[in-house]
Amino acid sequence: MMPTLSPGVRRLAALVILLVMVGIVWGGIVGPVVDAWQARSDHREQSLRLLGAYRRATESVPALKAEVADLQQRDRTQHGLLEGASVPLIGAKLQNDIKRIVEAQAGQVASTQALPPLRDGAFEKIAVRVDFRVSTDALAKVAYALEAATPPLLIENVSVRAPETPMPPGKTAPLDLSVRWDVYGYARDVSP
Repeated sequence: MMPTLSPGVRRLAALVILLVMVGIVWGGIVGPVVDAWQARSDHREQSLRLLGAYRRATESVPALKAEVADLQQRDRTQHGLLEGASVPLIGAKLQNDIKRIVEAQAGQVASTQALPPLRDGAFEKIAVRVDFRVSTDALAKVAYALEAATPPLLIENVSVRAPETPMPPGKTAPLDLSVRWDVYGYARDVSP
């Protein structure tokens, strides 16, 4: 026979059994469900943060593309290279630039001639022979303007002639010089 327990002990035993059952139910069923819900909530918040970051990154793509294009353009001109789709187009632009610079100093361009391009490694040397008339005062300004241009232009094969007729006594006006220069710059290889 089993000994009978007093009503206080029975209540205490029932309370202990109830607490153990609640612990088992909590640990085995409710706890994992609450943990899973919390993990999903954290994952959702993280997903929303990432989605916002992705949207901001996507919105900045056009601005970044424009900045890349600007940097590429600056890169081309900072290296001192002439630009154009082909060697003849670059040569024509070079002739126009030279004419503009000479005429800005009150000079007169008599002729320009595109010289054959020369390959120099990965670059093309684009040259133009130019004949012009300019005063002695303006000659240095023309040379400076060519070399200070962007991209810088270089001068070689220089020929400067003064008029053969003597200047009348007492005349102090600048001489009109006849000048022939080969002006050149470099371009990236644009051949197909």
